[in-house]
Amino acid sequence: TGKTDSIIVYSAFYSKLTYPAYLYYPCSYLLCTDDKALPPKIQERMASLADIPQDRITRVKSAHMVMISQPAAVAKFLRKAAGEASSVL
Repeated sequence: TGKTDSIIVYSAFYSKLTYPAYLYYPCSYLLCTDDKALPPKIQERMASLADIPQDRITRVKSAHMVMISQPAAVAKFLRKAAGEASSVL
């Protein structure tokens, strides 16, 4: 596992994208403001590099595992990103 895991992680970050979908489809970003693994400044830079407009960035007060700590917020974000006008929750 150890060496194989390192190869997979390396290739995930340094391989050329074969189809950068973010260039062709509207993107949204769920920014976790209390994330220690990926600090907000880095998340903001990632969103900026992907040309995600500010109105498509949703900030939530959460650490890295937002899908565990705030599943309702993630569901609301996904519904909004998919184009749902209003949420049921």
